[in-house]
Amino acid sequence: MKIMSDLQSILIKVIVVCCALVSVQHAVASQASSDSLKPQTVKILTVDDVKTLMTTGPRLVVMWSLECPACFEELDSISALLQKYPSLPITLISTDDESSRREEVNEVYSETAFKNLPRWVYASGQKLPLRHAIDKTWHGELPRSFYIDKTGKKHGFSGLLTDKQLNHIVGLVK
Repeated sequence: MKIMSDLQSILIKVIVVCCALVSVQHAVASQASSDSLKPQTVKILTVDDVKTLMTTGPRLVVMWSLECPACFEELDSISALLQKYPSLPITLISTDDESSRREEVNEVYSETAFKNLPRWVYASGQKLPLRHAIDKTWHGELPRSFYIDKTGKKHGFSGLLTDKQLNHIVGLVK
């Protein structure tokens, strides 16, 4: 009887340890999963950031501003696209360089579809240097988009991206 009682005690301890290990494993897996879904923070774009940002692809980089009505139309199209393809490599850059407008920019970026995207805003007072660092041929017209291919070559487009163009880009970046 004593041996049976000892075996039961050992068995219970083994079961408790196994349950604890499974629980820890589940917690680690949940944390890793939630880390990949954590919203990106809005970053301040400097000239130093541009080289890496504009040569790493494939990705779509979308330039926009609070002062650009067509930009909001394009952002709506991108939001709809992200609902279909949430893992598309898209980067948003606000060209609004006045620090007093950061709250408004953050409000646009709070759109659920944008929370997991890299989101940038121009550093204060750096509109011209950033524009030239991004593309020396660009004169600041918006909306402006760049498709960065897998070799790092950028292809710029000024104007509103059509649904046909966006769907074509989806095929290139997926």
